[in-house]
Amino acid sequence: MIEQLSTELQTLLNWQTVPQGQVIFREGEPADLLYFLDSGQVRLLHYTSAGKAVDHYRIEAGEFFSEVVLFLDNYACTAIAERRSRIAAIPTTAFLAELRRNSELSARSMSQMARRLHITKIVLELRSLRSARERVLRYLQNMIPLVGEPERSQIQLTRSFRSIAGDLGISPEVFSRTLRQLQEEGVIDRVNRTIVLRND
Repeated sequence: MIEQLSTELQTLLNWQTVPQGQVIFREGEPADLLYFLDSGQVRLLHYTSAGKAVDHYRIEAGEFFSEVVLFLDNYACTAIAERRSRIAAIPTTAFLAELRRNSELSARSMSQMARRLHITKIVLELRSLRSARERVLRYLQNMIPLVGEPERSQIQLTRSFRSIAGDLGISPEVFSRTLRQLQEEGVIDRVNRTIVLRND
């Protein structure tokens, strides 16, 4: 999506590489930049008054993040690089002007935000389920239409098991064990990170 930006706006991008674990911005800080993730992975979260971290979602390469600052004066969450990441900082005023001029960029940005909101809703619903088996199976069933190949009932797990397990509120070990269980039961076929849901 970054290639859709005008030459004028691209000259304003501040590219930087951040190491794993580095905070990119903190909840409550003044916000005049939004970001684009070129490579790596970024975790968005907030902290409760007791200091407990509550995950929002993970940003994958090729996505903008912190778009809410287009309409807010402060960051609504904290962003941390989960892996070494290459990001571009974009002035919010310049990006807003670009959205007004570029209808294709506006449509793609809205599509990304709507998809992210839908996935967040799914994850919150999954966390309410009691068993790890049900959470994992429902996760696969819900993700295939969004990021997989629906006609083949197939999905490629591009995210780390730790990241997916964190979204589901289980440990990476439980996630791996549950995938093995579903495979042994004949519910899924699995080759490394490729999952096929069996309909028979």
